[in-house]
Amino acid sequence: MCVVVSPREGSDCTSEELIDFCKQRTSKNMVPKVAYILDKFPLTPIGKIDKKELRKMFSQGILTI
Repeated sequence: MCVVVSPREGSDCTSEELIDFCKQRTSKNMVPKVAYILDKFPLTPIGKIDKKELRKMFSQGILTI
């Protein structure tokens, strides 16, 4: 399991900090193994997160561990 986030402007966090946060707030089996930080999410023309584009980013190796 992984998590993909786009922090608010001015926020400064690392992948490790995100995973530690999840460890404190979720059950053990829900803690992501990897956290990706994006500048912004890809959006559809109507403003929703474009899941197909995210999948393409993974398959093309844009998002890697």
